[in-house]
Amino acid sequence: FGSIHILPVRFPWHTEAVDHAMGAADAFVFEADLDYSGAEFHYYLDNFGYLPRGQTLHKMLSPAAQEQYFALIRNMHFDLNKIDYLRPGLAVLLLDRAFVPAHSAVALGPGVDASVVVYAKSHAKELRYLEGLQTQFDVLTALGGGEGAAVLEKKLTSRDRSTGEYQALLAAWAKGDLAKLATLEDVDGKERGLMLDNRNANWRPNGEAMLNDSKTYFVTVGAA
Repeated sequence: FGSIHILPVRFPWHTEAVDHAMGAADAFVFEADLDYSGAEFHYYLDNFGYLPRGQTLHKMLSPAAQEQYFALIRNMHFDLNKIDYLRPGLAVLLLDRAFVPAHSAVALGPGVDASVVVYAKSHAKELRYLEGLQTQFDVLTALGGGEGAAVLEKKLTSRDRSTGEYQALLAAWAKGDLAKLATLEDVDGKERGLMLDNRNANWRPNGEAMLNDSKTYFVTVGAA
């Protein structure tokens, strides 16, 4: 099931087919465990998450990106002290889950994957993950040529034009228009390889194993 990480509040994405598939599933599978209260996240945060002493995230950004960075922190009511000392790659992971267009006309909230996680946990279903947080962090670092700040910089400086892009993405996703979704990817060949192709190839053995298992799996990954 292709998900969008952010959706308008109370957006009606359930269908009879989706609800039936969720009800029939024995286990639910996601890209990674992004439960920020979980043990894996806190272990990762404590061991890999922070900048060297004396460094701050905002000082690694251009003036234009800094402006968007502080605006996003204010708009999302984040504690600056809990974000500004994180390594850029981890900050991207955190902010990406709350990354809203700069001028959104509607209230936005958690997307499909968050809702499916809640369903799975409330029904005591098994949860599995296709990759760990370290893998996602490594991808972000590689995208920035070894410097995660480049990824955060690009994401922040493109935020002003993101409203129209998000609306187009949401419309195509809601209709199941895969051809349109494919044209909306703002990635070059290197980014596509790191963000999509390589990761999909790494996930394939998991899918093959599930197909040979007697359990029924409901797999949720990003729409891209």
